[in-house]
Amino acid sequence: MPVDNSSGWYNYGTQGHQGEWDGHVWTGRTRDDSSVPGPPQWHRSPLRFLRHPWFWVFLGFWAASTLLGFAVNSIDHSNAFWFVVFAVLVFGACFGFTLIYWPHMQFRQLPDLGKVLLWGLVSGAVAIALAISLEGYLEPDLQVPFAADLWLSGVIEETSKILVPILLWIFGKGIFRDPRVGFLLVLVSGSVFGGVEGAQYILGGGENSAPSMALARPVAELTHAVWASIAATSITSPIIRMRFCAESRMAEAYSRLAQKAR
Repeated sequence: MPVDNSSGWYNYGTQGHQGEWDGHVWTGRTRDDSSVPGPPQWHRSPLRFLRHPWFWVFLGFWAASTLLGFAVNSIDHSNAFWFVVFAVLVFGACFGFTLIYWPHMQFRQLPDLGKVLLWGLVSGAVAIALAISLEGYLEPDLQVPFAADLWLSGVIEETSKILVPILLWIFGKGIFRDPRVGFLLVLVSGSVFGGVEGAQYILGGGENSAPSMALARPVAELTHAVWASIAATSITSPIIRMRFCAESRMAEAYSRLAQKAR
């Protein structure tokens, strides 16, 4: 409504629309405001992911796993060689998918990137070893009900995947204090975990199950990296925030003491 209550067309409702004011009430008539530019045209392509490396790396390893699953189904594939091959292929699919984070997190700017990736592999190996040991101990030895074992498996697996990155953040120095390093560590750790677990499903699913498992597991296992990154972020973000607040308060206290000492 205008300040002087004069009739006319005025901005009304959403941006880019005007309503008619007769000097007393809105008449209900509206029109587009030509002086307001329209919203920019949508310039995104729904197939834009085809131009990103993460998709092709993931698709390549996924396709290789699927084709190999069909190829080995008619031969003896129960030895360690095929386990390692499928673990590498599923790991490649999982890690390939996590490349979607790299442009946004600027991982390539990290110093000692190779060292970080190596520690990520170590973290994944520790995680899968802990998870297999603990989950294997719960049901057969402690006779934990199967339903409870399924529920606890999520807690055990997510904790094991972020254990080494958290220990490195607490006790390590230098680059391990960078939150981006921790995020990359859990992505690699989750990918290793998914690779080994995926190979277990592909080769341990019974007769003629290798093709279907080789098709499904690379997609299912990439969630290990995603869930690990979510868990790590949810846990460490409040800790980092509290630490920052504590350091800020300490700096403020030192500043006040220095002023009083003058």
